[in-house]
Amino acid sequence: MGAHCVKVKKKLLRLWGAVQRAAERNFGWIAVLFALNYFTIFWTNYHVYQWEQVSVVLIDAVFLFVGVGAYVVALELIPVPRLGKALKVLSLLLSLLLAGVEIFSILTYQALFGAGMLTAILQTNPQEAIEFFSKYVGIKWVLSAMGVAAFLLLVRKRLLAVRFSFFCRHWQNRLLPILFVAGVGAGAILWQEYHPFILDDMLDIPAVQVGRAVFVSLKDIEAYENLERNMENTAEITENRSDIPHVVFILGESAYRGRMHLYGYDLENTPNLDELQKKGEIAVFQDTVSPKSATVAVLRELFTFHDVEDSEVWYHRNNFMDVLKAAGYRTYWISNQDSSGIWGNVGQFYANRCTRKMYTSRRESHEEHCKLDEELFPLIDEARQMAGEKNFYLI
Repeated sequence: MGAHCVKVKKKLLRLWGAVQRAAERNFGWIAVLFALNYFTIFWTNYHVYQWEQVSVVLIDAVFLFVGVGAYVVALELIPVPRLGKALKVLSLLLSLLLAGVEIFSILTYQALFGAGMLTAILQTNPQEAIEFFSKYVGIKWVLSAMGVAAFLLLVRKRLLAVRFSFFCRHWQNRLLPILFVAGVGAGAILWQEYHPFILDDMLDIPAVQVGRAVFVSLKDIEAYENLERNMENTAEITENRSDIPHVVFILGESAYRGRMHLYGYDLENTPNLDELQKKGEIAVFQDTVSPKSATVAVLRELFTFHDVEDSEVWYHRNNFMDVLKAAGYRTYWISNQDSSGIWGNVGQFYANRCTRKMYTSRRESHEEHCKLDEELFPLIDEARQMAGEKNFYLI
């Protein structure tokens, strides 16, 4: 029994020695991968919480650093050296790519990459992509990216070859176990205090951010294909004193209130809306916040009784069209957007619940031909000719 314990002890000591040597040799790798995956946590705390959760940021740093270290050491100890090195390089390239996406998102939109942005990317046709590239990317971003890439190529060998040799061997032998215990402790604290966020993938590291965005986007696409089957229709009107004969709702995809005189912009570019406001014929909301950053995502909240704090899925809530129809309104969906397809399904779903749906053209999401919004006027005139006692026009 004693001899067996001695053998086990020797094996454990050899394993720990191998782990220690791997950690020392790959300190540069660990530091670079940690930095590429930690900066989003740091930015979120500074930008969103204004350093109100500094302790969480420090605990995150300890846990992530030790976790990255364990990951790199595990790759280093793979019996096939070439495989381990290939996986390390792949991890570095993936981290650089995702970090680049997050940096672009932060500098351009002051937000981390999310499902709303991915949805917008999936919606982009070649013409819009060129316009986006020229406005937001441009030559500056290209030159900056090339400069960063050149710098990384020049310093990669020195940077990645940095060894953990800041202390003498005596202290190194003690520091690594301390770091390991600290990482386990930090992980236990995070799990105890924030396990709902962990279970819901609500972590701010780039891999999780982008992965969650992809998952949510694919899940939404699947949901769009099953809307008609899953949507609840339980609208019951308990009291109906509506008597407005014509209600018009205009949804503008690319309008921005900061460039409208109606909302305080210097140029008098909304004279008709200004006049309607003077007459008291329109309601102007000055303190309204959009639930999402992309049009398709906004539609889900906009025309249902679902909100961002609701734990239920949006299509399990009553929708505006059913409520209006139950209140005795004829409803018209008059659109210059997609009539079908992966991005038009949400609009089409609402359109199918209206009394009449009218499109300027039958256009699937991937088809690039389109018409100017002025083509909507003949459809509006046609809808007015079919008007009933009470009418709701969604344009």
